[in-house]
Amino acid sequence: MTPRMTSRELVNVVELKSVALDSCEVTRGAGQPGTDGPINTRFEGQVVVLDDGTIECQVRVLTEMFDGAKTPVATFRGTFLAAYDATDTEIEWDEDMVAMIGREAVSHAAPFVREFLSDMTSKMNLPRYLLPLVRSKDLSATVNKLENTGDH
Repeated sequence: MTPRMTSRELVNVVELKSVALDSCEVTRGAGQPGTDGPINTRFEGQVVVLDDGTIECQVRVLTEMFDGAKTPVATFRGTFLAAYDATDTEIEWDEDMVAMIGREAVSHAAPFVREFLSDMTSKMNLPRYLLPLVRSKDLSATVNKLENTGDH
């Protein structure tokens, strides 16, 4: 049985290969832009660990902008894909390790999410929104390990 890796050891053997926007949807609401209302952003991730040592992560983000009366101004949904390689090391995955990779995927996708939100708010003639910095240690993102079907 392979000993359990620490998070530092795991980060050293798992290599990020790519991050890409997979899909996006932007919906304009009836709210009045520019009236200081709340902006809520939520991340969710799913992790697939394949038999060949590759790891596929799907990071979904939902950002909702409201006006001062809490009427929706706009809703932004995006799905980003992050691919990792751990083929050089035999890893016995547990739930904590999968959750850590999911948090790292959210952290790696965050600059792309920030650009997506800034660009879309500008194009919709809304006040430009810059997502605050996202650090993996601060995330409480929901991460699920999908069953490996071997079909990838």
